[in-house]
Amino acid sequence: MKTDTIMTSTDDPIAEIHEIRRKLAAQHDNDPHRMGKAIRAHAKSRRTRRVCVQKHLVPALA
Repeated sequence: MKTDTIMTSTDDPIAEIHEIRRKLAAQHDNDPHRMGKAIRAHAKSRRTRRVCVQKHLVPALA
């Protein structure tokens, strides 16, 4: 996966995130499975470490 510098017309970080998401979706024909596969392959090639957090149920206090 190639990372390009994305320039948006505003300095709004949310708009920048939306633009990046639109470009990724377009690259993978809006298929979430293909996007996930490409992201995992990219992470594996960079040897990044994913951290999975397991949620534990905590009883509510009465």
